[in-house]
Amino acid sequence: MKVNQKYGYVRVSSKSQESNSSIRSQTKELIYQGIPKNNLRIEIRSAATTIHKRPFFQKLVEEELQENDLLMMTKIDRCSQNRLEFLKLQDNLFQRSITFVALDIPHSNDLAINKLIATSLSAIAVFENDQRKERQRLEI
Repeated sequence: MKVNQKYGYVRVSSKSQESNSSIRSQTKELIYQGIPKNNLRIEIRSAATTIHKRPFFQKLVEEELQENDLLMMTKIDRCSQNRLEFLKLQDNLFQRSITFVALDIPHSNDLAINKLIATSLSAIAVFENDQRKERQRLEI
C-alpha cells in the first residue's frame, strides 16, 4: 500500500471531555502510529452530528485528503455514530483511494478488506449504541 500523507482525527463530544485525558491520549496514540503532529485535526463535537456540522472533519475529508492518503483515528466512533453517515464517508474515501484506519478494529493493506471490516463493525457499533440508549431510557 502506497501512502502519500498520513492524517489523524481526534474528537471528543463535549467541552467537559476537553479537560480530561481523552484528547491527549488520542493524540499521543496517533503520533505513536506515525501521524505527523501537524497532520492531526482535533475537534470537540458530537459524532451524532453529521459530518457537515463538524467543520474540521469536513475540511479534512473534502479538501485535505488526496488519493493514496491515509486517515487514522483511535476508534471507529470518532468519525461517526450514524451508520448511514459512516457508509457515505467510507464510500467517499474508498472511491478516492484513501485508506481509512480505526485502531480499534482490524485493518489490512487491501482497501476492499478494510471496507468490509469497517462496514460490518460500524453496524455492530451502532447496534451497541442503540442498545445503550434503550437501557438508559428504561432506567429513567
